Amino acid sequence: MAWRSPAVKDPERVARPTAPIRSHHVPLLDGFRGLAIVAVMFCHSFFRAFNHSGRIGDTISAVARYGTHGVDMFFLLSGYLITGILVRTRDEQNYYAAFYVRRTLRIFPLYYATAFIVLIIFPLVWGGAKRELAPTLPHQEWIWFYGVNFFPFFNPGRELTYFVHFWTLAIEEQFYLFWPFLFRRFKPEQLIPAMFVMVGAIWLVTAMEPLLPIRPERLLTQTTPLRVDMLALGAILAMRNAPAGSAWSYRRIAGSALVLAVAMTIVSVAAPALFHTSQEVPSAIRIVVRRLLVVSLFTGLLAVREGSLPHRVMTSSAMRFFGRYSYGLYVFHSMIGLAVARAGLTGLLLRRAGSELAGVVVNTVVFTTIAIIAALLSHRFIEAPFLAMKDRLSSPRRRLAFPRHRDQEGAEAVLEGGPPDQLLIEVVKEQDDRG
Repeated sequence: MAWRSPAVKDPERVARPTAPIRSHHVPLLDGFRGLAIVAVMFCHSFFRAFNHSGRIGDTISAVARYGTHGVDMFFLLSGYLITGILVRTRDEQNYYAAFYVRRTLRIFPLYYATAFIVLIIFPLVWGGAKRELAPTLPHQEWIWFYGVNFFPFFNPGRELTYFVHFWTLAIEEQFYLFWPFLFRRFKPEQLIPAMFVMVGAIWLVTAMEPLLPIRPERLLTQTTPLRVDMLALGAILAMRNAPAGSAWSYRRIAGSALVLAVAMTIVSVAAPALFHTSQEVPSAIRIVVRRLLVVSLFTGLLAVREGSLPHRVMTSSAMRFFGRYSYGLYVFHSMIGLAVARAGLTGLLLRRAGSELAGVVVNTVVFTTIAIIAALLSHRFIEAPFLAMKDRLSSPRRRLAFPRHRDQEGAEAVLEGGPPDQLLIEVVKEQDDRG
């Protein structure tokens, strides 16, 4: 879809200040974010958690492994929402300042509050903290400067204890550093083909990774150049469907992604026999397949009609709850799970439960409940005060005040309850604030 800005028919409106536009909210996207964090927490809780639970434990662990693709869901949604904001604010005079002020107030408070408490306060008030954080404290600059994702690459065999999962936050922050500049410098007609080529190259390298002569630790799984694919696809979706995308368009994208996933699955099955490759190659190809399935799921959900079963599930209060507090849950869940295990509570629960399976489930309920409480408190006392500042500090000042787009009225009606034939990208500003 070609990029077009609506014509300015009234010369007197040029450079006239405009009030901030109130965005509409799409609960379904909260539900998608909620599904992503539930998948990640399921993986944190049950992947490789069983040693003596037989087939049931092995099955749960195998399913939990796929929860890692909750991260791909986060990346896809983030690229979609962030680029939607850039689409909406492209012609504002304070385009860069508004974007970075909003990102800073959204991301930094909880991130740095957590780092400060764990890395500074705990070692001061608890003697055992220095021992617990011994692998992390000497390298904490990687945390303060959003470099966690590159740490294993430069320090093979080492981990930043309690902060390992921060690699995803580092990738997103690094993406934010350059994407707004590229988006404003180049037109979507230039960016979209280049980004498709980049995604294709990343997926080719991912699929062929077992055959590479050099395989640095976590190069493909955590470094930004090779994990920016889902962020880029989310950005493409936002640009391609700006300012409004039809449900038919989203269904077509979902179908295309599904067909490609099926084709690559067939290739992964046939690869060892046809190309005399190792069994690792099909496994690597299936990573790409699962990312395609994430794209298909996301675009398919954007096309569902209000009131349908998928819509009801994704907009349920439970899914929206997890979506609303997903940031805090992501930050705390893995940390608290490790802390509970290190404190000996996990072992105690396993012994008292009578079976490993019951013990793992009880342990998961305990530390997940603590993580939910921590997320609620952090949202109330850390995130919410800064979120309230965002509109005051980043209100738009437009270069051009465009007249109402001819498709906008219909799209707004859809978001307020009509059939979902169109989805306006302007939903993203408020939606991202909630994430």
